[in-house]
Amino acid sequence: MMMLPRNLSSKTMNWHYEENGQARGPVGDAEFEGLIRSGHIRPETRVWNATLSNWELLKNVPRASAPTSSAPENPNSPAGSACVSCGGLFLSDQLAVFGQNLVCASCKPAYVQRLHEGVPDGQTPEYAGFLIRFAAFFLDNLLISLPVFLILIWAVVTGFIEANPTRGLIFQLLLQGTFWIIALLYHGILVGKYGATLGKKACGLKVVNPDGSPVSMGRSFGRAGAQFVSGLICNLGYLVAAFDKEKRALHDMMATTRVIRIRS
Repeated sequence: MMMLPRNLSSKTMNWHYEENGQARGPVGDAEFEGLIRSGHIRPETRVWNATLSNWELLKNVPRASAPTSSAPENPNSPAGSACVSCGGLFLSDQLAVFGQNLVCASCKPAYVQRLHEGVPDGQTPEYAGFLIRFAAFFLDNLLISLPVFLILIWAVVTGFIEANPTRGLIFQLLLQGTFWIIALLYHGILVGKYGATLGKKACGLKVVNPDGSPVSMGRSFGRAGAQFVSGLICNLGYLVAAFDKEKRALHDMMATTRVIRIRS
């Protein structure tokens, strides 16, 4: 757990923020808002200043504690407005309009994703628990194993693996390799393109980035590769999701992803 910095006056409004699990700062209001505008500090970033009793997500920081705009005034520009997600102040032409809400360019992808998933403003997604994820895992493995099982039946019926012990050993290794290749392509392509495998879709789940935005194809394949690590240690990597507060399995931690429930 990160320690709270001491001996800071609340008048200075020095801000600290979390980056890669480490506390950064202090930074003043102007620099802090600049980090928000640049997207370096996101709504899901944990922050702290002397007015807060503990580390809080930026989106949960009370408005009275949030930094005021440090943008230079321009008499020829419209007045600044606040982004509903990060609270930063922007010119009107830098904000997208969603009903009564204004959203900056940095927050727009995650905001649109939350709307698509039916997550109300200001609420975090519902992370998928261990049991529902196990059900999706079971369904996916049934689908992936089907072609491998059919090949195995053919080998047994034809006597292909019984005629030669060496051939049988090589066949088993090739069969195992085929399973992993199918699994890699299955998870990598479906999660990268649709955000979910068939098993996850059936269980109402979706794989997303920590801010709720869709995962890229590259990250999806990286996550699929990381699943090999979870599987190689007797599937203990999957069990981690039962104890993590964000329900992340080992491969989710390695790929920086989350699995959420899709709200109907």
